Amino acid sequence: MLMLVITFALAKVYPFGNNTAVVGDMKNQYAAILTYGKENFFNIHKLLYSNSLALGGNFYPVLTYYLLSPINLIALFFSNKYIPLFYLINICLNAGFIGLTTHIFLLKSKFINKYVDETISEEIVNVLRLIFSTIFTLSTFYVQYSHTIMWFDAIIFFPLVLLGYEQLVSSNKVILYCISLILLILSNYYIGVMVLVFLLGVTFFWIILSLICKKKCLSIMKKSIYLLLYTILPIGVGSIVLLPSFLGQQAVYQEKYQFSLDKIYPLRDSLGSLLNGNINNTDMPMLYTSIFTLIAVTVFFVSNKIDLKIKIPVFVAIILLLISTWIKGLYMIWHAFSMPNGYSQRETYIILIVLVIIGYIGSTYISSGYIKFITAGAIWSLISVFISYRWNFLSNQQLLVDLVLIIIEIIAVILVHKKDKKYIWVLLFIILGEIGFSYYSKENAIAQTSIPMNSYVKLTEANQNVLTKLGKNDSSFYRIGSTIQLNENDPLMYGYNGLSTYVSQQSNESTDYLSALGYYQKHSWIRWSSFNNGSTAAVNRILGLKYVIAPKNKNLLDATISGKSMSTSDSTPNFPEGIKENSDYFNIYKDKGTLPIVFRTENTAKNIVINYNPADNPFFKLNSFFLQGFGIPSMYQEIKSNLIKQNATSKEYVIDVVRGGNIYCYLPIDQNIFTEHEMKVSVNGKHITTMFGKNVWGENGIVYLGSYKKGTKILVDYESRDISNINPLFAVENRRKLSKLSKFKNGIYNIKVNGNLISFDKKTEDNNLVVSVPYDPAWTAEINGESVQTYKTLGGLLGIKVAEKGKVDLEYNIPGLKVSIIISTISIVLCLCLIIRIAI
Repeated sequence: MLMLVITFALAKVYPFGNNTAVVGDMKNQYAAILTYGKENFFNIHKLLYSNSLALGGNFYPVLTYYLLSPINLIALFFSNKYIPLFYLINICLNAGFIGLTTHIFLLKSKFINKYVDETISEEIVNVLRLIFSTIFTLSTFYVQYSHTIMWFDAIIFFPLVLLGYEQLVSSNKVILYCISLILLILSNYYIGVMVLVFLLGVTFFWIILSLICKKKCLSIMKKSIYLLLYTILPIGVGSIVLLPSFLGQQAVYQEKYQFSLDKIYPLRDSLGSLLNGNINNTDMPMLYTSIFTLIAVTVFFVSNKIDLKIKIPVFVAIILLLISTWIKGLYMIWHAFSMPNGYSQRETYIILIVLVIIGYIGSTYISSGYIKFITAGAIWSLISVFISYRWNFLSNQQLLVDLVLIIIEIIAVILVHKKDKKYIWVLLFIILGEIGFSYYSKENAIAQTSIPMNSYVKLTEANQNVLTKLGKNDSSFYRIGSTIQLNENDPLMYGYNGLSTYVSQQSNESTDYLSALGYYQKHSWIRWSSFNNGSTAAVNRILGLKYVIAPKNKNLLDATISGKSMSTSDSTPNFPEGIKENSDYFNIYKDKGTLPIVFRTENTAKNIVINYNPADNPFFKLNSFFLQGFGIPSMYQEIKSNLIKQNATSKEYVIDVVRGGNIYCYLPIDQNIFTEHEMKVSVNGKHITTMFGKNVWGENGIVYLGSYKKGTKILVDYESRDISNINPLFAVENRRKLSKLSKFKNGIYNIKVNGNLISFDKKTEDNNLVVSVPYDPAWTAEINGESVQTYKTLGGLLGIKVAEKGKVDLEYNIPGLKVSIIISTISIVLCLCLIIRIAI
């Protein structure tokens, strides 16, 4: 932990500077999710279902994946603007706890210590345990992924699971195994799945070793059943997170598992990652821990004191582990038979602990002689030179550093053997220096990509101020859009109901629905939803978008851009029908015609099908939407345009307004085209917005161009380095028909929304009601205590068929939660009974 604190101080990470620990998906997702969880810690309903997940969604799988570690309780003592400081503490705590549990494992494991050199002194072996527990903790894998704290919150328990497994096999002691495995699964079920896969492999390895050692088959079989039983029970206890999370994940697009021999990366690249953390390919495992690990692992295999019957299975196990990261069909098994999106080779920590265990055993032969260490050093020197000149894996500087480290560490080994065992401390500090320097160089580079602390504080304070003001003036349920998003999870971060979200558990149907209604155009692999400056006035009203907040000055926009996240690149507000109000930091635009979360429709609108294709004309779909749902024909009329001017970087169109109203444009672009160049849009010389660009965070859905009278000529100019995809569609919104939407909110009163609970009073006998949350069969509805039918309406929203007047109550029931609670309860009781029986 001290080494990490020093590293963060040198990298000027807050509180030592203006950089923060908030990098990668921590700034895109984790910080917002933690802040939301922290703010709703005492409201179970909002932890089950959140209206800050775009239109709303099941929050339970998000909770179980990101927030169940007890370490997160510390965040309750931090204000929202200081969450980056909590993350710094969390990263340091994770490193400290992982180092501690690894040290305990190396100290207490009888199986491992059985192969330790018997001639080694206690002082030397104690230092070696310290060395290898630190090596495992501060590996390149930890440096690169330390901000994925939910994984490491669980990995803390991994060495204890291994120790408990050994105790279960060797002496039928079950308590440590059961408790540590339960805590690991509950802390992060994803890491739990990986560890269970590994335990299955370890069991096969144990069976093979037992057969080699000629143990009785009956005894092996009994022990295997015993292992199976005490693994199933922790899984049963963990089903309270496993089952609902699995069911919640089914709505997310995932590559279907099919065994494939496709290669994830060139296998030879793994040699580069072993040496000094050199990573030529982001898809390969990050195997670097230290040069000494490689030397010690090699000593393990060349030592004549370890039986060949042990070496061969261990060597085969290492090769199989590497192959499992290389072959796609095996690689996907680690990840619950799915393909991870980003953050590749997440299972690397499993390979690293195997290398650390073998290296620890090999290093203990330091007392028996140094020749084998010299031999191992020579082998890795030759490998370093070969891969540097043959494949350019290492630069000349990296090669020189590796060779010098090999020489210095071998000299330290010789001094330990020939001079004094006190030199083992010299070896410790050499290795600490090696991994410390490696850690700092990588952490310093990562810190430069963080959101600056002053920007984080400024954005948090500004958003909290304006949202507090809105909450005091308007206590109803409404949705908000912001023209300055740090990223798509701002609604979670700042605690408002929005139309944006980016979490791994978000359903594709939900994001596609919003995109089809004119919000964010999704292309290529993109899977998030975004407010994206809104859609048309009619669509905004249907979805309850009542307010849009826009900064008064450029400082807040600059703060979002400095965050280097998925930030807005243009803060120009485009909110049709919005009336401007003022706040301290923001201008607030309010649409008084917005419908509440519950409203009526003309009919059930069950037949509306909205399939998303960004190349389609959205105005045709919206006309069908309003006709079938509200009986309003031709809400939008397409306007013909003429291209009057074109050059290499711009296109200018002229349109004649055929009817007074709100004018919109849309750029239909093929799903597989990734438009990286920004497009600046202006109307009659006035800047309207910046589309695409900035890594596709620019506005790209239906764009509001302004409100114009009939007969007006409009010049619309598009400027971009790539004009090949500029083929706009233009349409006008009928203002008279737009006003007809207001009648559909009549008869609904006293609406209350609290997470997975919604209630209201219905004072009309109309049959068809809509709740503007995504349809999900997990919603149940009652009126006056009697169950009523729910159905999908308007192509994706929740419909309720209610004929009578009265109080309507809706509840979202987490799929699989009730069953999983029963399974977990039974499993806990069985665990306790078996443990008590063994104790007696």
